[in-house]
Amino acid sequence: MFGVLPYFQVGPWDLGVVTIHAFGVFVAIGVILAEKIAVARAEKLGIERAIMSRALGYLLICGFIGGHL
Repeated sequence: MFGVLPYFQVGPWDLGVVTIHAFGVFVAIGVILAEKIAVARAEKLGIERAIMSRALGYLLICGFIGGHL
């Protein structure tokens, strides 16, 4: 018999008009952390913050569009 990894269910939080899902919260945290790390590395390489932030915005939009095709 195969073992099963334990997990717990974190249900959606209903805040009246909007419902927040745990997956969406984790995606948002990942995007924010990735942006901060990428900008910090770009500054070390001499790339301007504004250029890197704009590039990350385009990458984020294209990534979400491509991920939902």
